[in-house]
Amino acid sequence: MSALTLNLSKKVLVFYLILFVLIYAGISLYILYNALWSKEHKERRAGIAPDHLIVIKPSIDTSNQPALSKTEFENAARFRIYLDSIKKSTEQEKRIDSLHEKRAGH
Repeated sequence: MSALTLNLSKKVLVFYLILFVLIYAGISLYILYNALWSKEHKERRAGIAPDHLIVIKPSIDTSNQPALSKTEFENAARFRIYLDSIKKSTEQEKRIDSLHEKRAGH
């Protein structure tokens, strides 16, 4: 690029820079105007509310099925008692740390 502009004066370079900025700003404004306020091509028009902002209301489950079976619930309760007993002893810190590493967030 410097070889192409070597013989041009500073005024000409500034003129081309301003021309470049005006052309691309005009094109950008035209695209923005068309996207937001154009009457045609409404299916391609920019959306106001993106899908990730729409709140979906949870449906009410009318079935009387429990979320966990009785055995799963008992296993989870026993495991919780086991974890509580480990937390009380100071010798089991390594075991607690390994459980937290393998089941992060639980």
